[in-house]
Amino acid sequence: DGKPDGEATFHVPPPEKKRYEINMLLLGEWHKRSAVITDEDLLLKQGDGTDVDKINLIDINFVHEMKRAEDDLDKSKYDKVLIISTNAKGANGGRTYYFQTEFSQDCPDLTNDLTIYSQLAKQRALSKDTLTFFQHKARLLHESQLFQLCTGITIFMNYITAIVTSQLPETLEDEHGNLTSAGLADLHLNQMYTAVLICELVLNFASNWNRRFFKVGWNYLDSAVVIISIVDLTTVRLPDFTAKIMRSLRMVRLLARIPALNKLIMAITSSLVPMLKAFVILVVFLGIYAILGARLFGQLVEEDFGVFARAFMTMFKVAGGDPWPVALHLVKEDGNMDGIACIYMASFTMVVCWITLEVSVAVLIDNFVAASTRLERNEEEERIRNRKLMHEFRNPLEPLLAQLAACFADEEELDQKLEALYKMMDDNDSGGLSSDEFVDAIKKLPFKPPIHMTESDFAGITNDGKMCDEEGQLGLEHFRRVFRQQIEEYMLRQLAADPKSLSEEEEEVSQRGALKLILMHQKKLLSVVAPDPHDAADPHGRHGLAHAGHGPGHVPGHAA
Repeated sequence: DGKPDGEATFHVPPPEKKRYEINMLLLGEWHKRSAVITDEDLLLKQGDGTDVDKINLIDINFVHEMKRAEDDLDKSKYDKVLIISTNAKGANGGRTYYFQTEFSQDCPDLTNDLTIYSQLAKQRALSKDTLTFFQHKARLLHESQLFQLCTGITIFMNYITAIVTSQLPETLEDEHGNLTSAGLADLHLNQMYTAVLICELVLNFASNWNRRFFKVGWNYLDSAVVIISIVDLTTVRLPDFTAKIMRSLRMVRLLARIPALNKLIMAITSSLVPMLKAFVILVVFLGIYAILGARLFGQLVEEDFGVFARAFMTMFKVAGGDPWPVALHLVKEDGNMDGIACIYMASFTMVVCWITLEVSVAVLIDNFVAASTRLERNEEEERIRNRKLMHEFRNPLEPLLAQLAACFADEEELDQKLEALYKMMDDNDSGGLSSDEFVDAIKKLPFKPPIHMTESDFAGITNDGKMCDEEGQLGLEHFRRVFRQQIEEYMLRQLAADPKSLSEEEEEVSQRGALKLILMHQKKLLSVVAPDPHDAADPHGRHGLAHAGHGPGHVPGHAA
């Protein structure tokens, strides 16, 4: 290492900023730890000062105190509990940590310190890259409440200005075509609105450069509004009110910030594309009848059917509810019915007005309802995720346990799954997994985000090493015993969970898991009452380990 012989190498710990004595939740039990905040990390230490886990401060998404549910009977269940959510792409794999401070006054202090030091660490990381640093600053300014409020007021004022100038257009110019004082005020207001929207678009583009900017459909509307507003201020003459109308469209985006209205706008836009398909069919039928009308009645009713364009607009108005042209008579001068006109008008009414138009409206309504249902389902799934975050203390192995619990039919199949998992984790074929090997192997499993485990978690699932062998390692049978216990506890947690916090799929898995537990315990009870002859030849086989896996004091069939 380039050091002279005999020269000792010392590890200098990072300087402490803050230290708190906490309880950390691991596998449903609270363990005493020391939380040490440094410039870069939050270190979690045991009583002897050994580091058992580390959270990089730049990977902290948010820190907040858990709020007690109003319907919770245990009033003190969530007192002084702190939630720390980490980045899914960081070293902690998106794990959520739960701390409990010894003193209630320490909880807000720890929350505040973690928030501040996390922000400082993120700023230091950003300052190393100048472009990223300025992009971060632009995003903070663009997303600030003050800037968004100013932009919203500008859009609303433009909307009011467009209404006023439309109501009083004669006040903008005099008889010679020169701008009046009101016209000059309108011009200056348009310049101000354009300047504010340019600033908003530039900040938006800078803070979301470049793929994130073009992934948002609203940004295309904003860009079109700014371009037309700039062109309108030049010598190029656009149709009157073009820029004002385009800027007024920003009111739609402004209204979309209100959750209830945003839901309505999203449902409408989602149903437009299927509606356009039905509208194409409607246009085709209108074109067919316009061609027929121009050929049959072009000379008789020249004003409405003289050429294709007039005939098409006439049929469009009739489809919209307007009466048929007065000059188109169903009865001839001699008193007889005009068969061609009758068939033409009757067939158009049935094919276009009664069928095609109604089908188009039905398609619009059906897709609107489907889009609304989809949005409500997404909101419900989001509420379920939030409820889980606020009211569940998760086992870090839960993604793996959920997969294992759902893919076996009996104990024999479960043993095969666990043996395959063990061989995959024991990549050196040593026949044993130490705590370090187990933790590293779990992190390598193909889960997104990766499962983040620590040696404290390993100690928790092995009952402080009592379920390991003499060397503190997990052999195959010990591995099976540990995971059978963890799977059973997972099934019981799912069965006892609040149904509101489970999705339909999770609820179905929970019910199937309950049946598996009942059958497994029933089989164990039967093996006690009427032992299998094979067990006499192998008293320490798999069934013996299955009973031993529940630890001391377990009563077979208790969960069932």
